Amino acid sequence: MSKNIGSSIKLIAVGVFLVCLPSFVLAADSVRFKLKLDPAVSTDSVPVSGRLLIFMTRNTKSLDMVAGTPSFKGHKEFRRYTRNLPVIDKIELLKLKLKDDRWNGEITASKVLRGTEAQKVASLWRRQTYTSSLAACHEPAYAIKFYSGKKLIAYASVCWSCNSIFFIEPNLHRTQSFAGGDKRGEQLSEIFRLAFI
Repeated sequence: MSKNIGSSIKLIAVGVFLVCLPSFVLAADSVRFKLKLDPAVSTDSVPVSGRLLIFMTRNTKSLDMVAGTPSFKGHKEFRRYTRNLPVIDKIELLKLKLKDDRWNGEITASKVLRGTEAQKVASLWRRQTYTSSLAACHEPAYAIKFYSGKKLIAYASVCWSCNSIFFIEPNLHRTQSFAGGDKRGEQLSEIFRLAFI
């Protein structure tokens, strides 16, 4: 095996996960490249696959299974504002006023998160379990606005009664379901609850 170490190995890169990025890697089509391993490097106890630590790729498809995040099973038009939410530097959490279990547009309180705090909430938002289920209702107690710079990226109301999200901006004309009762859903709910104590 060590005689083949110096020979060229063709690899087809199909995806990459970079630990240092706070969001998912958006990736273009597979890239072909050659990798030459240095025969001077001792490889007696380490297989070739164990020595390849980093590779580069271009890919237009996102990676679903990253760090235990379940695959995206929601509506494709929601993906950009859920799983593939771009880098965020400001979030506004909103507590909504309900009348007869309906939101009439009134906001009773808001809290702004910036920097690392906003990025942590955005990361949790991306990692929610998005499903293809249909919502029985949409009686949101909260809403959230995501900003990149001064630009509003998304504005959505969130309902934990039926585990659904409705995007106000952009208006996607239907709800996206999520597993509001699982660990990540409960963590997101707790962020809203603690913001308005």
